[in-house]
Amino acid sequence: MAEIILSIKKKDVYNEVAKISSYVGAKSEKNSEDTDMYARVFATDSDREMLDRFWEDCCGKVAEELQRFIVDIANADTGEVSLTVESLYNKSEKDGLRAKILQKDLFSCFVNFILYKWFELTERERTEYYFTCYKDFVKGVKRKLSVKYTPVKRDYDY
Repeated sequence: MAEIILSIKKKDVYNEVAKISSYVGAKSEKNSEDTDMYARVFATDSDREMLDRFWEDCCGKVAEELQRFIVDIANADTGEVSLTVESLYNKSEKDGLRAKILQKDLFSCFVNFILYKWFELTERERTEYYFTCYKDFVKGVKRKLSVKYTPVKRDYDY
């Protein structure tokens, strides 16, 4: 079994959440009569305490969803969560590429879960979409971690 370390930085997730919520707020304001929609939907630095709570919820949820694969989880106070996961694929076979793909999918899990929780408070119509996206990314991570590749016979030069 190969071990992969996946690290997600809270700052990067929060920046992505801010971008998406800003975009949603701006688009929603143009399409509705509510002129305060942008200010209500956009997640700012002043909402940090609430986002921190969502971050902790997400860490627990992801750990629960991926517990079969997790060897170790480190949730440092520095704003980074590191998951050490086992994968059934051969480590020598394109391990760097698979780790990057898993990293991006896990990052998307965190972003979508936090957006789901945020939109529960600010704009309920979008919650189902972001929760579905979260579930899809988690399923994708599980599927990618579960793939078992056939052994490859080595070529030896004589």
